[in-house]
Amino acid sequence: MNQLNLLIRAISFLIIAVILYSCGDTGNESSKIEIYLLKDVILTDEGVAISNMPNKEDLDSSYYNKIDTLRVRYDTLSKEFIYAGRFNAEKSKIKEKPFISNTEIIGLDLSKSVFVFTESAAKKIVNIQSSMKYGKQFVILKDGNILLTGYFWSKNSSYGSTWYCIEYDGTQNISKRNEFSFYKGNGINAMKREKIEKDMPHIGELVNAFEKSDRLISEN
Repeated sequence: MNQLNLLIRAISFLIIAVILYSCGDTGNESSKIEIYLLKDVILTDEGVAISNMPNKEDLDSSYYNKIDTLRVRYDTLSKEFIYAGRFNAEKSKIKEKPFISNTEIIGLDLSKSVFVFTESAAKKIVNIQSSMKYGKQFVILKDGNILLTGYFWSKNSSYGSTWYCIEYDGTQNISKRNEFSFYKGNGINAMKREKIEKDMPHIGELVNAFEKSDRLISEN
């Protein structure tokens, strides 16, 4: 009887140990990554308001009248207008259903600075109706928490953003695996864009999410 009790106790300890190890092992922790669109436009707080820009009186009146003085800001350092700048979002501001679901995101490739999407996601992105000046705002969530804000940006736009962008081409061919350029804009000149690096604001958290879900395709 004592031997039976000892065996039962040993099995019980083994079961408990396995459970505790499983709970403590986060090596295979996954992350649910989704991309949402917004209910309404969120204005950037980057730069200064047009009404406060220096030498405003020197602007051509016909040009000034075309500027959306609510959405457009001015960078006093670069002396450029900001059409799509940094913005913060709250969960109450995003739409109820994801635009791109977790299963539609294949991965993030830092060496190429691209997002990789499935066929269904790519079709939605290339058909998105975004402004050539302002892009289309999005929010990336990990397990329901906001990680990063940014813009879907048309490759055909002659404007540039100062924030994170996923670039698309409405005429690109769609396959089962589709790469979309992911970068940080650096002003009106789109050629000044910055390749995504781990030490950029918020990017470390994004990279960590892809690592945990085994979707970080390569590293710098």
